[in-house]
Amino acid sequence: MTRSGSCIGISGALKETYHYGYPELDREIWRTAAKHFFKYGASINLGDAQLLFHNQWSAGYYHWLIESMPRLLALRAHWGKLPLLLPARLPNEWFRGWLEEISEGNFQELKRGVTYSSGVFCQRNPRLITDFAPRDLRAISEYFYGYFDIAPMPQSGKKIYITRRAATHRRIFNEPEIISSLENVGFTVVELENMSFPDQVSLFSQASVVVSVHGAGLSNIVFMRPGMKVIELLQKPDPQLTYGTRRKTHLLNPCFKAIASSMGLEHLFVLGDFNPASTSSEVLKKYGSLHGDIRVKIDDITSLL
Repeated sequence: MTRSGSCIGISGALKETYHYGYPELDREIWRTAAKHFFKYGASINLGDAQLLFHNQWSAGYYHWLIESMPRLLALRAHWGKLPLLLPARLPNEWFRGWLEEISEGNFQELKRGVTYSSGVFCQRNPRLITDFAPRDLRAISEYFYGYFDIAPMPQSGKKIYITRRAATHRRIFNEPEIISSLENVGFTVVELENMSFPDQVSLFSQASVVVSVHGAGLSNIVFMRPGMKVIELLQKPDPQLTYGTRRKTHLLNPCFKAIASSMGLEHLFVLGDFNPASTSSEVLKKYGSLHGDIRVKIDDITSLL
């Protein structure tokens, strides 16, 4: 087992522990395991079977909330009874205290290198990033509504714009104009990086409209009430924009549309043009153009409100 939560058995990589719908990950898991084994060594655990719920992308908020949380909630009957394996990195520090609480102190942090374990309990990891069941998403919102004592009341009508101005990529080039226009019709601008997880849950449970460029912060739409509206700002597909390490970078990512559909939300989108002038060469090299900055027409947004 690697620190990222991927497991390898006698017959090969265990599909239950990674996104096996992406064939290239098979080789990546083997390479990572071999690299970590030779660099950091191996440890052995012959005690109780352990609870595994995270995957190699769980440090990212989307993968943590939408993929790892349903797997952890499905193991709820074992919390506190079997050791809970904690990932090396968390997307929000609030979760560390919560994980220690629900495990009743019975947790282990995976070490660098490879861990030989006598056994693990885990639920199947999604095959693809959009491979989830509506009941799993509802389980997330229902659990945290209860945990934070958020009453199932009608939304308050809050209109939210999520800014990514603090990010290094996937920003809106003409965001000041967009913010000015949206604030004139009652929108509140939020930087989710500066909010605790409980505050994010509370905020989205009260939202009637959320506008945001494609990004992990939109994962919080899982806490919105059915019937509310999500407007996602996306880069216009362009088959010429395929450079970078990611393949097919000109294709639209449907993950938030799928979440919105599962949660009974209205999902709309606005397409913006790639803005190469404000996108760094480092971003293009690492992520490809889909993670570059875009320019969006204000009227295209306001016409959907």
